[in-house]
Amino acid sequence: MIKINNSIFIIRGDTRYFTIKLINPLTPTTEYVPQTGDVVTFTVKRNTDVSDIIFQKNFTDRELKIEPTDTKYLPYGSYVYDVQITFANGDINTVIPPSLFSVTGEVSF
Repeated sequence: MIKINNSIFIIRGDTRYFTIKLINPLTPTTEYVPQTGDVVTFTVKRNTDVSDIIFQKNFTDRELKIEPTDTKYLPYGSYVYDVQITFANGDINTVIPPSLFSVTGEVSF
C-alpha cells in the first residue's frame, strides 16, 4: 500500500495496516487519542453520490487493518473513502474527508 497525502493505493487482495492520525477537533494542533466509547469508522464507496458501502471497518484505536477479503473481488479502479470518529457522547467528526482509494492490479492471484 502506498499512501500519498490522503490517497491510498492498494494491490487487490493484499493485507495492509496503517495508523490513522486523528486530530483533536477542539485543539487542531494536537493529536486525539480515542477514549472509551469512541468508534473510528473507515468507509469505502464507489463515489460520494451513492449510499452503497463497499466495505467498512470500525475500530477503537488508531490502527486500521485492511484484510485480503476486503478488496479481493473488487474490480481494479478508483473508489473513495473517508474516516470519521463517533465520540462516546454521540458527536461525529470526519477526520479524513472523502479521498482516493485506488485498487491496483496484481500478478499473483
